[in-house]
Amino acid sequence: MKRIEMIRLRTSAEEREKTVEIIREQFEKKRQIEGVDSVFLMKHAQYGGDIALLVVWDTTGEVTKTREGVAVAEAIGRFGTVDHSIWEVVSRKVGSSGELVQDYS
Repeated sequence: MKRIEMIRLRTSAEEREKTVEIIREQFEKKRQIEGVDSVFLMKHAQYGGDIALLVVWDTTGEVTKTREGVAVAEAIGRFGTVDHSIWEVVSRKVGSSGELVQDYS
């Protein structure tokens, strides 16, 4: 099952680059993390200080925040408001067919 660990930070535009570097350092230390399918580091398209880290896990274990995610959330928490949550993928769309092609439930 795919799970997405989302860590969102609302900070000032001036602090964003510091937090991006901290996130990169945290995940660089743990380059080969077992179970990680992919990682996305994103910035909000309109609000300069909003960033999000999405870690896609391929796991069947307990639904819980990971040690890696908690470490990142704690490291960037001093820069602003952090929201740390776990999401499960129910279905996804691939290509332009418009159909939900895979169900993970």
